[in-house]
Amino acid sequence: MSNLKAAEQTLETGVGNNFEVRNHPLYQLVRARIMSEQGSAKISVQILKQAIANLSSYSQSLKSNSFNYSFNDIMPSDKLSLYIELADAHRTLGEQHEATKVLQDAYLTFAGTVEVARVTIAMANLALAQNDHETALNTLRQIQADHPYYITARQHMANIYLYHRKEKKLYTACYRELAEKLETNEAYFLLGEAYMNIQEPENAIKIYESILRKNPDDLRLASKIGHVFIKLHHYAKAISYYETAVKTGQNGLRLDLADLLINMKQYKKARRLLHSMLTNEIMESASDINELQELCHALKLLVKLQTIEDDKLHERIDSLNSLKSIQARLLKRIQTSEVEDVVSEQKINMSEVLLQLASVYFLNIQAQYGDYFNPNRFKNDSNIQTMNDSNNTLNINLSQYVTIIIDLCEDAIKHVSTIIDLKLSSSIQQGNDPNLNVNNSLYKIQLNHIKISAINIQAKSIVQLINLYLYTMDYVNCEQEILKLAQLQANSIENILNNMVKGKK
Repeated sequence: MSNLKAAEQTLETGVGNNFEVRNHPLYQLVRARIMSEQGSAKISVQILKQAIANLSSYSQSLKSNSFNYSFNDIMPSDKLSLYIELADAHRTLGEQHEATKVLQDAYLTFAGTVEVARVTIAMANLALAQNDHETALNTLRQIQADHPYYITARQHMANIYLYHRKEKKLYTACYRELAEKLETNEAYFLLGEAYMNIQEPENAIKIYESILRKNPDDLRLASKIGHVFIKLHHYAKAISYYETAVKTGQNGLRLDLADLLINMKQYKKARRLLHSMLTNEIMESASDINELQELCHALKLLVKLQTIEDDKLHERIDSLNSLKSIQARLLKRIQTSEVEDVVSEQKINMSEVLLQLASVYFLNIQAQYGDYFNPNRFKNDSNIQTMNDSNNTLNINLSQYVTIIIDLCEDAIKHVSTIIDLKLSSSIQQGNDPNLNVNNSLYKIQLNHIKISAINIQAKSIVQLINLYLYTMDYVNCEQEILKLAQLQANSIENILNNMVKGKK
């Protein structure tokens, strides 16, 4: 989903910079795939046929601004992708004969090249679509171990055995053959994954551990083994394993270990580990996106631990303020380098931190002031006078807390309001000509999912303000926030649902 959205954005940018790019075969290929995802296979066929025709009938270069390429510059693998995509579109339409003919043409065109193996795999997939399992398997067996596409072919065979024939032993046999013939770490890792897929984690652990002995610094394997132990409910083994891995320098597993320790109620160990990851020096020096993300994760775990152990509220506030600071730095970094949906997700994360901090501040008010605002306290003038005489300092602190909570909630709303206002760009919205329409339903669903998350955050922020104003008996502002909540529900959610309906048409 995310890749298709990125593809759309790239297409839009390309056409915006140079309209002639729409004639380039790679542009046509991506556009055809988008059409297929929309369920418009007929349009995809038209696009691909024209693109293939262009390959053989044109040789001129397209030169404009920073672009300088010709149809002859296209890699053979990309040229072949046009044929395979066309065959797949025909198959989707139930046009098996046309799909076969396209693949036969591709086989003749790319005979003698490495890429011809992809045609073989495509032919196997076509046979599989007709439930001809044996033909599909025999076709895939033609690709031998010395061929670059051998792994891909065996993976296709394995999937046929598992998902179509329900033969688990033959499924794992394909991956064991890969491991024994290639003798690479990646091949053995695939074998371990295969055992996991058929719910045989004990065999998977044996495979992973055998690779890890040869590659003790492989963090991916170490993490995988730990997760398998957890899946087997061997929690003591998992903790021991993670602790050993961390001691040997695999710091990337510390978060996994901290999370496991919290879940196993070993809070003291978890706290020591998290504090070692959250020293002032580490937090101040972190600048890389991965480092900042790790710090955010560690701080969230610390707040979770502090909540479980019912730490003093000011300690949770300190941790959340640190998290707010790190998340702000992370958002700033990501805004300069990532695509729109990634930035939106981080804005939502930022708003969630702000809202969580506002909630803890509100708990702090309730803990300190109790029923200070209970109307029963105001039944006679003497109570009011006593309260006014003894609580001047209290009122000042309360005012500060209220201001902080309001600011946090408004900041949370501010971060997500730009997401709620997101619209499809004009170039995506327009385009009655289907060949120019690069919009697709998956992009709309992704955008609406992000918007709904943003609306939830905004609604929670407004509810937090309503609770605050109710507690402090500020009924005027409380009423205003209730009206905002009603308007948010009436407008934003209705608009998103309408967009989702339109996206299905």
